[in-house]
Amino acid sequence: MYCAVIGDIISSKTLSDRNSIQNNLKIVLAKANKTFDEEIASLFAVTLGDELQGILKRAARVFDIIEFIQRKMHPVRLRFGIGLDEIYTEIDPEMPIGADGPAFHKARDMINDVRKKQNSLLSYQPEIFFRSRQCDDELVNAAAVLYRQLERSWTDKQRRYIDYFFDVSENQYVIAKHFGVTQPAVNKAFERSGLYKYKYALDCLRGYFEKNNF
Repeated sequence: MYCAVIGDIISSKTLSDRNSIQNNLKIVLAKANKTFDEEIASLFAVTLGDELQGILKRAARVFDIIEFIQRKMHPVRLRFGIGLDEIYTEIDPEMPIGADGPAFHKARDMINDVRKKQNSLLSYQPEIFFRSRQCDDELVNAAAVLYRQLERSWTDKQRRYIDYFFDVSENQYVIAKHFGVTQPAVNKAFERSGLYKYKYALDCLRGYFEKNNF
């Protein structure tokens, strides 16, 4: 099985600096490809306009990768469809275009479902949907909705601390020294942001996939 990911920029046609955002997306995807190199079967790439695609060898780190991309693209919002299943065609490790099979069909169905629900009156406004043959998809999607709501609430200051937390060090004293603030100030920012709840959800999703060899 492979994990196919399809994403796009939300309301991209309304963005005034669309060209620079598309260029930044290419830079962010290149960083994601380098950071998660061991997980990737076919590199993440912009495939059509504001759409991106990528193929992973397994599902274990898919939410970590998506959150990496979203954090680096902030304040631009993205949505994603994820499909865990077979891919029948040959996979080009440099470019996901041309790959086909149930994994991509599921990913395409999921991003279309996200678009429909974002245009409805649903109050929870999902940004990620996952589908597979073997997982408990509803629980996975519920976790994604909840942790994404936390992430959308972060302030710019909280985001700076959180980026350093994920990219450099989780040690609050190291973070405080880097930003020239006190450790209690960092801890307060993390408590208010719900960072550890967010990280717990990602860790649980990763552990669930690893435990079941997905």
